Amino acid sequence: MPPQHTENWGMGLEDVYDRKTVLWVHGSAGIGKTAIGKSLARLLENIESPVASFFCFSTDGQRNTIRNIVSTLAYQIALAVPETQPFIIDAVRRERKIFRRSPQTQFLHLVMNPLLQLPLPPSQLPPHVLILIDGLDEISRESKERRVILDIIRSLLLTLPGRVRFLIASRPEHDIDTAFRHPDFTPHLFCLDLRLDLSSHDDIHKFLQDRFATLRAEHRLKLHLQSWPLQEAITTILYRSSNHFIYAATVMKYIEAEHTDPRTRLDDILSLTSTSSAQNPYADLDAVFQQVLVNVRTDRELVLTILRLSLASQTVENLDLRRFMGSTKFIESLLCLPEGGVSLALMDLPSLLKISSSVEFLHKTIEEYLLDQSRSKGFYVDIEPAWPLMVTQIHKFLDELFLKGYVAIVQQYSVYLIRVWIHYIGRPMTL
Repeated sequence: MPPQHTENWGMGLEDVYDRKTVLWVHGSAGIGKTAIGKSLARLLENIESPVASFFCFSTDGQRNTIRNIVSTLAYQIALAVPETQPFIIDAVRRERKIFRRSPQTQFLHLVMNPLLQLPLPPSQLPPHVLILIDGLDEISRESKERRVILDIIRSLLLTLPGRVRFLIASRPEHDIDTAFRHPDFTPHLFCLDLRLDLSSHDDIHKFLQDRFATLRAEHRLKLHLQSWPLQEAITTILYRSSNHFIYAATVMKYIEAEHTDPRTRLDDILSLTSTSSAQNPYADLDAVFQQVLVNVRTDRELVLTILRLSLASQTVENLDLRRFMGSTKFIESLLCLPEGGVSLALMDLPSLLKISSSVEFLHKTIEEYLLDQSRSKGFYVDIEPAWPLMVTQIHKFLDELFLKGYVAIVQQYSVYLIRVWIHYIGRPMTL
């Protein structure tokens, strides 16, 4: 749950954070920024306080770009503040291609102008709507889209005083920090560094207590779990988390795995040696990731190959090609797996992955762990071997289709083969 001050700021209940209209929540990976954002959004929705949110995610082609941010926020504002609907609808009618215009133009017509039509709320009341953008750092730095979003927000502060507030959550990366240092932000901005926020310790403690309570109440072994776990075990997990929410969340998902004894799984975690240091502050988290991967019951090489193909697909810039290459259907065809084979192979990794039409990593830190050989060691995933495998298998796949007479399908997939091949040989990619 979000820190109490953040809750109160979100609801406009008290004079916190100097009543600033922009709150930048920042901290290292896994410290709980997204958990705060989601909890605050849920809280405001429950009390019917208007909120519009967008959660960026680096491996989701719909959420790692600003392309969909404005339309998503405008839609949510229309639902949360019905008085804006006529003005948003009118803007779309007047400009049929509005969603193809620049983000600045979209913000002007779909967010700023509709909110300007509303009467200014009394000074003792919070603004009409809270706009929450989580994971801004998940948008590629090279695209410069992060700066575009912050420039838009900065321009809105001067035209929408009292009508809107912003909560931005991200890692404290240099370009984001630099943008927030602009003089126009200074009068409106409050920076909340979660690394210095002692309340996160209490939030993680409560999270652990709640999840263990749920296990005791719902697990099939509940009759044997009434005095479990010892407080010492919770204290150990809390200490090792180092205020990083992802550590506690990953541990609990591992312990809660279906068809396992949670007591044994907790013992696995407690038996891990704490090795965090200045050289690797994520050593305790890495130990948990390793424990999860060690307990995989399916073919380890197959698991690492699937992860390699999935991670490789995420480096492709073209959205359609990325979706095609990252789909479970494509990976299954490459590896000659039956339908559902990817899901079956990764069945022991629900604490790290979500399997749907593609393989989705639950947190960026998991990807970073797998791609860093110094951290993941035997579970290191080198994506380079993925390219010749893809080229070879796609070529074989197309040969088989051609022999069966599926000429139209071969022509369609040949485009993808050429694009993958171009990427493989390292030429500049304009896919």
